[in-house]
Amino acid sequence: MSDTEPVGITQKRLDKLPAVWHERFELSDLPHGLVILDNVFHQPRNSEDKPGEVLNAKKHPDYIGKTDQELYKFVSDLISDCLTEMADYERISREPVEERLKHLKEVATIITRILIPSAPGTYYRLNKEDRYKDDPAMQGAGRLREDQAALLAIVIAGIKEGWPDEELLVFLKEHVLTSNNQKLNALREKARGAVLHTGIRLAYSGREDEIKAVDRVLNQTNSFIPRDCVDFLGPEGVDNTVDQIKKYKEYLQSNLKPGKAYIIPINAQGIRSMRMAGAFHMVPPETTTYVYAMPTLTGWQAEDYRTKEIKGTVFYTLTNQASFTPTPHTLI
Repeated sequence: MSDTEPVGITQKRLDKLPAVWHERFELSDLPHGLVILDNVFHQPRNSEDKPGEVLNAKKHPDYIGKTDQELYKFVSDLISDCLTEMADYERISREPVEERLKHLKEVATIITRILIPSAPGTYYRLNKEDRYKDDPAMQGAGRLREDQAALLAIVIAGIKEGWPDEELLVFLKEHVLTSNNQKLNALREKARGAVLHTGIRLAYSGREDEIKAVDRVLNQTNSFIPRDCVDFLGPEGVDNTVDQIKKYKEYLQSNLKPGKAYIIPINAQGIRSMRMAGAFHMVPPETTTYVYAMPTLTGWQAEDYRTKEIKGTVFYTLTNQASFTPTPHTLI
């Protein structure tokens, strides 16, 4: 994939992508659990005041049903677990690339699929008209996830073909694929060949504009990933994360053989999506799930996003669209 685009994200706009891998994460960057607990149990004081996630869930037809005493402990424990997992995502995503390469080498032989659920924005646009438009933590989220998946595909294919570490690290040290990186350019054809020869496939799920953007870049002559190595799920029937989970369930049931694995690059959204995967039994038996942790901005810029992810997880769990614990997976 490259950034030689006639419209959309120019090099100047690429510079606006959050440089999250270079930020130092502290536990103090996480939202406060007691504040979230208070928010999700919020009772509206007037007609303009919005109820918390618990009250909304109680009105949902698929509410799981709990006594008030059970409910408070259930939600409190869930929020605590989410915060612990969120810290793991942020910590692991910032490990030295040499350490991350070591972990990838341990699992690369059984990985045959890379899942790429769409994220805010499109490949060519940092944002679009949705609830994340002005969220600093979500600027260019689609581009970052899609390029990270492409880089992972190349590294995993390179591991399978016995590339030297110095070549693998050229890709693993990058987070955006562009055409102005000479080291990447020198390995482009080797990368395309490795992805094609090893049979690893990428599965992208999204709405129409998101799929069109990815398909467009794959059809460019300087793409790092062969178009024939990508499967598209949607846009029919895909409007949200639950839809994506259902599509991936069908896809994995048909394409992931026992003893094999898939990997998904994702940030803290994984605390919610992995629980949705559990609720809908997305992962076939005798297969393995790996999550390649991606970081999120630190400090105040991401507090609102992190809080919303946990509050959303509470709502979806209480309405039987997410499990209390995530589907079994390994963060690497």
